[in-house]
Amino acid sequence: MKTVAEREQYLTSLLNHSPEIDLKLLEAVKALMMIKAIELYDQFCVSRFSVPTFVWLMFSRYMTIDPEMLLHNWINPLGDSTCLQKVRVFVIL
Repeated sequence: MKTVAEREQYLTSLLNHSPEIDLKLLEAVKALMMIKAIELYDQFCVSRFSVPTFVWLMFSRYMTIDPEMLLHNWINPLGDSTCLQKVRVFVIL
C-alpha cells in the first residue's frame, strides 16, 4: 500500500468489516480519554495554573469534580444517542 488512496480504502474496509470493531474502537477511545483525564486531574490538583483552561473549567463543574464523576456522567454514556445532546450542551457552556 503505497498511495494514500490505497491506505484509506484498506482502513475503510477494515472498519466496515464488522459492527464489533466500532464498539471496540469506541471503548478504546473512552479508555484513552480516561487516562488523559486522570493525568490532567493530577496536574490540576498540584497547580491550577499548570493546566490548560479547559481542564480547570471541566473539573470545577458540579457534575465533574473528579475523574470518577467524569467517567460516570460523560465518558461512559458516550455512544448513546441521549448522551450526544449532553455533550453538545457541555461544549457550548
